[in-house]
Amino acid sequence: MNRKIKQRQQQQPAPKVRDDDGGEEDELDELAAATTLLARLDLAEHKLRLLLLSSISSTSDSGTSMAAVDYFLSTLISELEAEQILSIEDLFGVIQNYVPENLLRALAVEDEDDMEVLVSKLWSRLLKENVIPPQEDEEVGVMGLERRGDKGCELCARVMPLTRHHLRPRTLHKKLLKQGISQEELNICATICRPCHTAVHRSHDNDTLATLLYTVPALLEDEKVGKFVRWASKQRGRAQQDGHNQQLRYQR
Repeated sequence: MNRKIKQRQQQQPAPKVRDDDGGEEDELDELAAATTLLARLDLAEHKLRLLLLSSISSTSDSGTSMAAVDYFLSTLISELEAEQILSIEDLFGVIQNYVPENLLRALAVEDEDDMEVLVSKLWSRLLKENVIPPQEDEEVGVMGLERRGDKGCELCARVMPLTRHHLRPRTLHKKLLKQGISQEELNICATICRPCHTAVHRSHDNDTLATLLYTVPALLEDEKVGKFVRWASKQRGRAQQDGHNQQLRYQR
């Protein structure tokens, strides 16, 4: 058995097995499922490494490129294990934040079209290896929030299930109140889709968002956020089912 799979299995808690018929069969099933997923992740990592290395320009420094590939894949697999990659937009965010610039150059990613090709290749491989958790569309809206009708995300403009993003993160509200910012200002939100919301928080820490990027125009002008938004706007929106009004469904 592959050494990585053994190491990951050792980190799993040992299941308790009872003698009576009420037993711990569910725990055994969960352990088996986790072991199967780890095996799939290990295979996916191997195939992604081959895919990336085969795409690297022959003029690039092979040692540096190998190290960059290893760094990116270790991060990618960790995100997959934590079920943080549920959509192609999530994958784009990880690539944007964790693929070193020298690796992008080695992969001949020079513009947004090249990036789209790379993301599509990696996403296709992840789907083929069956390592993306199935998604269940929630049909529960957040009570008391404004309905948006057919309006789209304020960043990418896609008609999607929307979230409420506090332009000044709530974790800093107490500190910002002491600095003289009113509660009314702190309550200002942007209604954006979940992929854009995730990209915003992956791109910058809360202090940066609160002091520099507390308006929609500022977010759109930001290099990292703007790059993601331009890419996301080309992707197909996941509109909710007919008859279900667009509502703000999450908060952060």
